[in-house]
Order: sequence, then C-alpha cells, then structure tokens
Amino acid sequence: MYRAHAALLAAQDRALRRDSGLSLATNLMTFVLLWRTRQYSDAYRYAQICSNELARSRFALPLAGKRSRNYWNVVGLVLMALAACCVKVDNDVKRALETLEQAKSELEGRHLPAEVLVSAIIRDIQTVPKLETLTPAKGPLRALEYV
Repeated sequence: MYRAHAALLAAQDRALRRDSGLSLATNLMTFVLLWRTRQYSDAYRYAQICSNELARSRFALPLAGKRSRNYWNVVGLVLMALAACCVKVDNDVKRALETLEQAKSELEGRHLPAEVLVSAIIRDIQTVPKLETLTPAKGPLRALEYV
C-alpha cells in the first residue's frame, strides 16, 4: 500500500491536473486495508479523506453526476465507513446513526445496493433498546466489521 501511495503522489506531482478518481480509489483501498488489519484510527483518517475528496470534487470525478450509479454507491460506501469508524474509534453509536441517516437521505430513491445496506443497518440499530448500552463488537454495525 505504501508503494501505491508513493506512485500516486509521484503521478500527481508530474500531472498538471489532479486525478480525483485515482486519489479516491487509492484512499478507499487504504481504508479497507487498514480496517482489515484492525488499525481503526488510521482507517478513520482515510475515510475522512475520502469524504473530503467526494465533497471537494463532486462533479469533477469521472464517475460523478446526479445520474451516475457508481458515484452514489461510492458515496454510500464512504458514509458507511465513517459510521463504522464512529463506533470503533469514538464509541459513538448516535453519531454513526446520524451519518447513516445522512447516507440514506442522499441515496433515497436511487435504487442502489448501498441504499439497501444503509437502510438495513439503520433498521438494526433502531431495534436495539438502548443505544448507550450497545458495544461495538456486538452491535448492529457488526456487518461493517468486514468492509
């Protein structure tokens, strides 16, 4: 992963125009790698970078546009990653739920796989009687454990 980041930075230094799609893909892959190796704090940083990248270049990305299914699936994945980090790093299930609600509102009516997953996770969280007693290891966000 280090070599991939080094190659990305070298390519960006040489390029006149920054390739947002390549940057987003590399940061999202880095998030997954760090999450799988249980380096949650570092993974959180990369999820935030992905979120910032999407916000900064919403309509500049090759997959962007209001009609692009790929773009909105990526938005859903990034917001689910942020929600998972809220639970694992900050132990803040309420903020994770708010992040998922934001994802649901952005994906609503687009009939995407990410929309279905976000709705299922929200439904799981809402069936828990007390959010304060929810532990990350046993909580409804356990599906995101294997992102």
